[in-house]
Amino acid sequence: MAESQKKASKRKPNWSDEELQIMASCVRENREILFGKFSSSVTSEKRKAVWNDITRQINAVSITCGTREAEEVKKRWKDAKMSVKKKEATRKNIVKRTGGGPPPDIGFKPWELDVLSLIPEETISGIEGAVDTAQKPSPSENEAGCSSSSQATESSIVEQPFVIKEVELPEFETETAPEEPPEEGEKINSDRRILKPSSQKKKKAPKDQLMGELVEIKRRRVEIEERKALAFERIASALEMKKK
Repeated sequence: MAESQKKASKRKPNWSDEELQIMASCVRENREILFGKFSSSVTSEKRKAVWNDITRQINAVSITCGTREAEEVKKRWKDAKMSVKKKEATRKNIVKRTGGGPPPDIGFKPWELDVLSLIPEETISGIEGAVDTAQKPSPSENEAGCSSSSQATESSIVEQPFVIKEVELPEFETETAPEEPPEEGEKINSDRRILKPSSQKKKKAPKDQLMGELVEIKRRRVEIEERKALAFERIASALEMKKK
């Protein structure tokens, strides 16, 4: 019993470059099914079948270990993405320090290039700024970082812009006012018109609706300003803690 448990807990050999190349190539070929949105052509069953097929191809070329499972392949893919992402972020950071000089001595294996081609550029840029945390930023960098953080916080708070719709008021029905006998020294205006009581009631309802919408918009703006202020306070506190 103890011997069987020892065999079960035995660690599998490290991945070879050939196994990693098969994994990266297969994932790249099936990226639409593995990472696309679910639809009639992309289902969980198809995604599971693709991972199983990739695992089968990896085991076919494996020399040291031919019993890898689909869950193990998925985990290795995630680890590969993270390591390649950090490697590319480090390379970009070195290029910036040298002012676009000679390229840094950081090489990528063929399978790493396949993995890199599937990583969005914005995710690499996000890690790039966190590669070297020991270097003390200059005051200008602090201001730029604070500004970008503020903009990012503001954009995350205001998820959707406000849209003020124009409300068309109904046209008033008019009628000619009954002629009254003119007083002495006064002229009759033949174009004199008055509003019907019914049209005045129709005018009141749209105005109330419009005022309600304006009040709601102002209320939302006040909430957003409060959330902005709270976010700025948190950013300032974080910067103070970082300086200490």
